[in-house]
Amino acid sequence: MKVTVIKPKEDKKMNIISDLIMLILGIILTLNANKLVTTIFIILGIFISGYGIIKLVNYFKNNNQDSLVIGTIATAIGLLTVLLASILSNAIQIISGIWLIIIGLNKLTTYLTFKINSLNLITAILLILLGIYTIFFENAILMIIGIVLIITAISDIFYSLKK
Repeated sequence: MKVTVIKPKEDKKMNIISDLIMLILGIILTLNANKLVTTIFIILGIFISGYGIIKLVNYFKNNNQDSLVIGTIATAIGLLTVLLASILSNAIQIISGIWLIIIGLNKLTTYLTFKINSLNLITAILLILLGIYTIFFENAILMIIGIVLIITAISDIFYSLKK
């Protein structure tokens, strides 16, 4: 029995466009991680408020009590999300930093207890430092994701152009 592998045709232009979008997103994440999170909260709040307003309009058209309750709550939550976007972004930054520190401390405790793998010690120290950096400066997790996206996009672009 003969097996034939058929490779799907790749759209070179679409690959490069998606790689460029990934590169831009990576740059934005690397340079402005906190601002991006704040912007996402603002956009999310606008969508929630819009949904609430649509429900309120439905209430006035159909006199449906559920639409009034849902519309009022959604509009209020959406407006609060927009108004508190910066505070929510900072909260996520602090929670992420604390989470990284806790994981780092757990790894450090494991290393100090068993002293099996020195890689655990290095990882623990890096996680604790990343956690401190995240709390006081920028969201390190998003920056790392941004750097990975940049590296992936650049290598994909070179690979696409090389073909």
